[in-house]
Amino acid sequence: MTNKQKHDHMERELSNILDITPNHNKKWTVIIQVLECGNTKQSKTKSNYRRLIFIDTQGTKVSALIFSSYLEFYKNTFQAYKCYRISNAKLIPTEPRYRLSSYEHSWSLTKHTLVEPQPELSPPPLPCLFTFTPFSQMFKYADAGNNQNVRGVVIKCFPSQQIDQGAKTSSKRDVIIVNEEKKLLILTLWDSLNDNEGKAIEELTQNGPMIFAIRVKVTTFYGLSLSITNGSSILINPPVKADLQLDNWFQQNNNEIKELLRKESYKDTDILLPHPEEEDIIPMAVAVTRMENMLVGPSHVLSRATINIDDGSGSICATISTPDIEKFIQFNPNSLREAEENGEEVHVKIAASIKSLSIVAFVRSYQTYHQQKPTKRFVIVKAYNPQQQNTHNQQQIETSNPPDPQSSTKTPSSMQTQKRSQHQIERSKGIETSTAAPIRPSKKMK
Repeated sequence: MTNKQKHDHMERELSNILDITPNHNKKWTVIIQVLECGNTKQSKTKSNYRRLIFIDTQGTKVSALIFSSYLEFYKNTFQAYKCYRISNAKLIPTEPRYRLSSYEHSWSLTKHTLVEPQPELSPPPLPCLFTFTPFSQMFKYADAGNNQNVRGVVIKCFPSQQIDQGAKTSSKRDVIIVNEEKKLLILTLWDSLNDNEGKAIEELTQNGPMIFAIRVKVTTFYGLSLSITNGSSILINPPVKADLQLDNWFQQNNNEIKELLRKESYKDTDILLPHPEEEDIIPMAVAVTRMENMLVGPSHVLSRATINIDDGSGSICATISTPDIEKFIQFNPNSLREAEENGEEVHVKIAASIKSLSIVAFVRSYQTYHQQKPTKRFVIVKAYNPQQQNTHNQQQIETSNPPDPQSSTKTPSSMQTQKRSQHQIERSKGIETSTAAPIRPSKKMK
């Protein structure tokens, strides 16, 4: 720093991010902390840039952009969670949908921007509020384009892989994270986040690093999993207050978590996608219109591997495969082959066995193209048999409310149980929405 720069810096008063506007005195300085230290990316115009997110002591966030001309200049300047004094950044008006806070501008860092490290022994706790989605609620956002923030401990890091995607080759890596619900999920890192953050996580995995995965996509790969997108960020062991730390919890539950990992519960759809609550089941017509992964049903199963399901508000043709299809028919692939070899009329038996059944299903929609024409297709990711669920619920209630051996009359709790069970059976004849609108099931078969 030249003597002139030192003199100018001494004259500058410290400000907050919200104070910095086009009308503000040009001689300003803000002490910021690096919240996200982004990697280099490519814009739609094929030019490289880097996006960082700064936060001040008031909790106000701002995007700081480094464009291609200055990428090399700032290559080693910033470190995650460190504090710096920033002076004379260029202000860029930001559209409301891209703003990180009430602040209306982004900053562009150029060769005229003064960046100085703020003396400190260790990074202070990040002065911002984080909101995280529970793993048990992830199914609501699957393939919906609504990215989520999650917090967890990395308990396994798979090796990096090279994926041939035609015009380019991408790198990817799966890591397994666990949260305080003791649910395990796969998080997939791609390209620069794999090459940088993924490599750092791999080196720390034995110590159980805590990560914040910011703006990640919920997908139906592996049943239910997470994947980074172009706007995602991974914070590794961020400095946060004690109520957000997971070290003690992880140590106390380490043995149980190891057992869940051994059982590969991150692949178990019965755990990842348990039977939905009634308020989470939506009408077929709504699911089709949104073209998202939704819970639809109950509705009648109308065929074998490719089925029509109809709840009165709409219908779809979806594929269902093992093991879900075995919940509704008496054959598995081996017994089906044996029955056909023995000359049995298995198709007649299958049709008869499923004719009056209902299904609740977690459905994924996607598009395929044939001769440049798009076709919407549906796949059943997870299927539930309402009749089996009612039986399971009844058994749980009876276990938790054993009958009084000295009384031959029904206790109030058992009468309520009978009433609730009958209510559930009646509900299985139609669909349940937030407005409790029943429908008449379809009778078609395919």
